[in-house]
Amino acid sequence: LYSIDSAGSLTISNSTIATNHATTTGGGIYLYDIDRPVTISNSTISGNTAARIGGGIYQGSTPNVTLTGSTISGNTAFGAGGLYANGPTTLVNSTVFGNSANGGGGVVVGGPLALQSVTVSGNADLGGGMYVRQLDADVPQRREEALDVGGRWRRRGRQQYQHVDVGARKHRRASV
Repeated sequence: LYSIDSAGSLTISNSTIATNHATTTGGGIYLYDIDRPVTISNSTISGNTAARIGGGIYQGSTPNVTLTGSTISGNTAFGAGGLYANGPTTLVNSTVFGNSANGGGGVVVGGPLALQSVTVSGNADLGGGMYVRQLDADVPQRREEALDVGGRWRRRGRQQYQHVDVGARKHRRASV
């Protein structure tokens, strides 16, 4: 799915986006410069690859992307195997597992991120679960202590967690 410079809202529900390949970014879904919110619900994004960033989903400069009851799994990219989130992103009752990348196996975050009842596990390499590049969330903070906690690796910034399971990190190089 490729969406760029769209003026209307985009909703994906009860869908499977699988086994796609991008020669640059956004193997499964590519979102860029969309003026309205994007909602993905009860969907699966799996088995996609991107040669550069965002094997499952590439979210660049898009306001308010929300995933609810969805799974991002088995995707591969050079960076951000599962999800690359460069704008406000919310994951609710969702799972990010089994993705791989040379940097940020599960999720790479570059903007405000809210997680509620989310499992991030079994993702491979640097920042296996979640790599937070820069984050300026305006929400109450629950964790801010160590730079390396289980599967979450954070360089700087803040994030909001509610009932989040970040599983163990695996170290291996992804082949794209």
